[in-house]
Amino acid sequence: MRIVKIYNNNAVETKDTDCREIIVVGCGLAFKKRVGDEIDDSKIQKIFVLSEPDVNMRFREFLSYIPLDYLTMGNESMKIWQRKLSEILAERRM
Repeated sequence: MRIVKIYNNNAVETKDTDCREIIVVGCGLAFKKRVGDEIDDSKIQKIFVLSEPDVNMRFREFLSYIPLDYLTMGNESMKIWQRKLSEILAERRM
């Protein structure tokens, strides 16, 4: 994937194989990079695919103000709660 737009060191816009605009997030993903440079896949932590143009524009603006640590922390919290909920539901089925 090639960088289409850089939002900050941790977030860039690119296109997927179907030429859809996507936002890619990862620690230091765009550090010392320029538009047109290749993205290091090993640094990608999250990929966001947005289909609504209005939502896409607002999300891009929103993303440029949020530190990557906050996004990562929120995602990790969600994973923990999903695992916990799965455990609770599995216990109830027994």
